[in-house]
Order: sequence, then structure tokens, then C-alpha cells
Amino acid sequence: MDADILIPKRMPRVDPPVDIVAIMKKNDFIFEIGPQSGLYKFNHPMLKVEFLTDPGAKPSEDTRHFEQLNVSAQELHFMSLPLWFNYPLTYEHLTFKIPEPEAFALHKLIVCQRRINKEKAEKDRLTAQGMFQFIQTDPKRVERLHQILGEVSKGWRKRIKAALDNTGMVLPAL
Repeated sequence: MDADILIPKRMPRVDPPVDIVAIMKKNDFIFEIGPQSGLYKFNHPMLKVEFLTDPGAKPSEDTRHFEQLNVSAQELHFMSLPLWFNYPLTYEHLTFKIPEPEAFALHKLIVCQRRINKEKAEKDRLTAQGMFQFIQTDPKRVERLHQILGEVSKGWRKRIKAALDNTGMVLPAL
């Protein structure tokens, strides 16, 4: 059980600030800070939580601290797809933005090619493959997948095509 929470790099102002560390500790999460990275991690017997963000055009992937949330997030390239294509999900009084399955599948397809860790790369590849199988079962989802492809830049489409070629996967057809 692993939850990655994506924070937009240009996050809107939070007033008053929120202390994520205190909230997580209050809910029995064990708080850890990576000794070299400074990345905040939260562990619970039922769930592991980490925060991610997009580094934008920066070539490096560092750890970024969000003072208004009292949390650090790992910068990872290609997080734009889940940020651009999402929908709101409300639970109790909180609203979360969840990546559209079609954007999530494309994201996993791209990142599986960039992973150094072979186990994580295979996990991402299998996730993308499973998501494409799910998408294939619904013509509206297949249409949405191709709509998203039409909305991303030529460079993103080129990366997606290369990832498809490298993995042997095929996008669900319209």
C-alpha cells in the first residue's frame, strides 16, 4: 500500500499554513527524513505516503520543500500529465485531484523507460499495460486516451511512441 501525493510546483497559497508532519503523526504515521535527500516519508502499517512534484524544465530531480505544508517532495520529470489531466474526488470535506486513468497510463508508459531500478521499471510497465487493458474495455476511455494524445506536445507524443516501440505495447485503438 503506497500513496504518492503530487503537489503542483506552483502551488496556490495556503492560508493558514498546514503542518502535514503533525497531521500524519497524529494519525499514527512514523515520520522519516531521508538522510541524504531530505525527502519526507510517512509510514503506517497500512500505508506508505510520499510527496512528489514536477521539476519543470530543470534537468535535475531534487527534493523541494513546501513551507506552507511543512513537507518535502521528490521532484520527478513527466509529472505534468497527471497534473494536466485529472478530475476532482471529494471525500468528506477534502477534495483531491486524481489523475485520469488515461493520463496515468501514459505517464507510467513514459517513466518505465526512464527508471534505473529494473524492478520499479517493470512495475511501471505492468501498471501501464494493465491500465491500457482497462481502458480498452470502454470506448469512451479509448476516445479520451486519444484526445489526451492529441492535446500533448509533439515532443510528448514522440516520447510516448518511443516507449510503445520499446515495450512492444500498443495503444487501444479507436
